[in-house]
Amino acid sequence: MQVRLAIAILFASAPAFAQHDHAHDDHDATQPAALAAGVAVVAASFDTMLYVGHYEGVMPSVRWSNARFAAIASGGLYRVNKNGATTYDLGDVGVHGQASIVHRDTFDAGVLAGISLPTGSSSHGTGMGHVMLMPGVYAAWTVDRVRLAASIGYSRALGGESDHDHGAWPLVSPMLMTEISWTAGADVRVTPAITAGLRSAGGLPAGDGGNARAIGAGRIAWRSGRVDTGFELQAGLVGDPFTVRGVVSTMLSF
Repeated sequence: MQVRLAIAILFASAPAFAQHDHAHDDHDATQPAALAAGVAVVAASFDTMLYVGHYEGVMPSVRWSNARFAAIASGGLYRVNKNGATTYDLGDVGVHGQASIVHRDTFDAGVLAGISLPTGSSSHGTGMGHVMLMPGVYAAWTVDRVRLAASIGYSRALGGESDHDHGAWPLVSPMLMTEISWTAGADVRVTPAITAGLRSAGGLPAGDGGNARAIGAGRIAWRSGRVDTGFELQAGLVGDPFTVRGVVSTMLSF
């Protein structure tokens, strides 16, 4: 049975892990409608032109899925140490959904849509300070034990220009006010219960100003009964999204 990777792992990036990611939910489309709840723990260090420090966070999530649709709502609580000052703040609340348009034995493709709400603190680096809309598309292809997946989307801020530093923000989930976001990854089913893989994600400016960013990550996920657990280790490659970040997550299907 194919391992259902918890969407918290896919957001890790980040997400997939965080509020601003176009990664799709790789749920098992052969299963009936299901409800799941999960939590992820993240720790990261960063060293940008303006800020140096680290942050830790706890991110609960709730997911619903069936053969064609999936939706997840997530939030976060963060401890941020920035230039020697420590603050505790909520992160932005995100709601993401997807619909499968093409579903074959070895190929899936569909559309994505997401919105993040400005519940985090833009001044402390845990929120954008404005609403973000994030439509996109995804595709996934399975060959034997290998699954390849990619997504691309467009992200745009609704208002809040005066609250944004017009760079990649917030610290806990950096993106630009207007950008093209992308993810790409490959996973190998090592055993019926264990999956390991690599992925990358990033963003390209779609408006005035801003720099590209990209991360690379290795991950492992395993299933025991109705519980999916995973670990992902990420490295910032381009644009200083962070230096290194680790995410541990678990999700229980009901």
